[in-house]
Amino acid sequence: MSIENRNAAPTAGRVGRSITAIIALAIGSLLLLGALVSAIPMMLSHFTDLWNGFADLSTARLPFEQDPNTLDGESSAAYAGVLLTSGDPLTAPRLLQSAQTALTLLVVVAGSLAAILLAIRLLRRRPFARHLRWSLLVLGLLVMVLATVGPQLEALAVDIAAEDLGYAIYQRDGDGILTSTTPDSIMQNLWDPIWVVGRFDLILLLVGGMVAMFGFLLSDGERAQRETDGLV
Repeated sequence: MSIENRNAAPTAGRVGRSITAIIALAIGSLLLLGALVSAIPMMLSHFTDLWNGFADLSTARLPFEQDPNTLDGESSAAYAGVLLTSGDPLTAPRLLQSAQTALTLLVVVAGSLAAILLAIRLLRRRPFARHLRWSLLVLGLLVMVLATVGPQLEALAVDIAAEDLGYAIYQRDGDGILTSTTPDSIMQNLWDPIWVVGRFDLILLLVGGMVAMFGFLLSDGERAQRETDGLV
C-alpha cells in the first residue's frame, strides 16, 4: 500500500466522524430547542385547560344497542377508558400530571444535551469515552424512571380526581352485584405490587435498561483495556 493510500484512510475516517458529529449536533440542538420552547405551554396547560383523565366505568348498561325484547337486566360490562373532564381546580391531580410531563421533558433534555456535548467533543477531537459512559448511564436510568413512575402518577391523578369530583367509587360504594338499577361507578386503580408493575411501560423500560447497560459495559470495557494494556 502506498503512503498516499495509508494517509487517505485516516483522513476519510476523520471526515466521516466529523459529518456524523455535525448531524448529531444539529439533531440534538433541534430536540433541545423544541423541548425548551414547548416546556412552558405544556406545563401551563395542566393548570389552565380542562382537566382530563381516563378511568374504567363499572356499569350494568351494555355499550351497544340491544333488541328491547332480549334485554338482560343482570348483564354487566366494564367500559375501559372513560374520559373524565372537569374545569375544577383539582390541584393534586394537575400537579401529578404535570410531574409526569416534567419527567418526559427531562428525558428529552438530558438526551439532547448528551448528544450535543458528545458531538462537540468529537468535533474538537477531545476524549469522549467518559462522557459517553455517564451520558448513557444517566439517560438510561431517567428513561427507566419515566417508564415505571410515570404511569403511577397518571393513575394516582385519576383516582384522586374521581374522589374530588364526587363520582361513585366501585371499591367503596359497590356491593359486587350489578343489576339494571345499579348506579354507574368509577373503578379506581389497584395498588397491589402486581398491578403497579402491570402499569409499567415495558417497551420504554427495556429501552432504558439497554441504554444504561451499554453505559455500564462501556465502563467495564475501558477498565479491561487498562488492566490488559489494551489487549481487550
